[in-house]
Amino acid sequence: MKNQDIELPLNQWDGNKSIQMRNRTQHFLVVILLLIGITSKAQDATLSFIVLNEETNLPLENAQISINPCACGGVTNEAGRFSIDLPRGDYNVSINYIGFTKEVLTVQLNQSKVVTVKLWPQEEQLSEVVVRAKRILDNLETPQMGALELNAQELKKIPAAVGEFDVLRGMTLLAGVNNAGELSNGLSVRGGSLDQNLLLFDYAPVFNPTHLFGLFSVFTPEAVSSVDLYRANIPSRYGGRTTSVLDVKVKNPYTNKFKLSGGVGIISSRLAIETPIIQDKLMVSIGGRAGFTDFLLPLFSERLKNTKANFQDATLKLLYLPTENDQVSFTGFYTKDFYQLDLITKIQNINAESNQYDFRTLNGTLNWTHSFSNDMIIRSLLISSDYNPKTIFPSRKAIMK
Repeated sequence: MKNQDIELPLNQWDGNKSIQMRNRTQHFLVVILLLIGITSKAQDATLSFIVLNEETNLPLENAQISINPCACGGVTNEAGRFSIDLPRGDYNVSINYIGFTKEVLTVQLNQSKVVTVKLWPQEEQLSEVVVRAKRILDNLETPQMGALELNAQELKKIPAAVGEFDVLRGMTLLAGVNNAGELSNGLSVRGGSLDQNLLLFDYAPVFNPTHLFGLFSVFTPEAVSSVDLYRANIPSRYGGRTTSVLDVKVKNPYTNKFKLSGGVGIISSRLAIETPIIQDKLMVSIGGRAGFTDFLLPLFSERLKNTKANFQDATLKLLYLPTENDQVSFTGFYTKDFYQLDLITKIQNINAESNQYDFRTLNGTLNWTHSFSNDMIIRSLLISSDYNPKTIFPSRKAIMK
């Protein structure tokens, strides 16, 4: 009995000792983990940003912040703030906000710090916007039987002749309008003859509307703004024309910068310039076209080696805006055609082997428009039209000299 009594306390002492050793080991592990966490925490630092508007000094919400090389970041809150815990070191920070300039900076994170960034509003220049207004009820409130209006954009959609759109050739695609022949570019409206049509170029009459034996019209393509064709019920302001009136308008050079356009072709070449002289006050547009086809004619036939056919035309428009209610414009138009053909038969009392045709047109229109209200304007026009056709028979002596 004594042996048993002594043996039991020894077993209990061994168990208690084992439990105490186990508890000490657990406490030691917990302390080591706490020390590791504290050491790791001590190596991180808090990087905070405050993003403001430079002009108003107000916070910018939802500004995007990108941080490298950690490839992390976020967005600012309502107060324009953003914070993140990072290991100590150097970081490249990029801050973006729509409508503001981008900010890129390098931050040395040695300790917790707050960085204030102010962004400037960014102004972006948009491309030119042209607004063209047209009354929806215009055709209903002011009906005009037999009248048709085409603008420059619609004319350019018409199939082009020899690489460029032509006003007269485009009109022949309309109902009741035909050309005078296969190669002729004159208009025959409802069976009428060419001389029964009135052609106006910015209010000035044009008596010879074609170039190159009727192949082209004389109107400079880049200068045309719109075309009005009256096939019936012609207004009284145009006088007593039997068949039709073709009213061609020159576009106003509303521009605030220099513009240059043109093209080069076998038959003709063209060039157009628009530029302001005095900003928002005085503007000018110049367009010209020339054709020198002498070298092409002998390619078709040897008999055409002495034949010549040259033409040129030019349009000038000056626009002056002295006040908000006044508009003064001047349109100058010049066209010239020169043809030389061999004489097929002899003409009495004329010693010549060829005859020459020289047609020249010089027009000018001065237009002053004053607006009293939206419904009342007054227009004053001063028009000059000079058409000078010549038929020349150069003598053989003059040619030999």
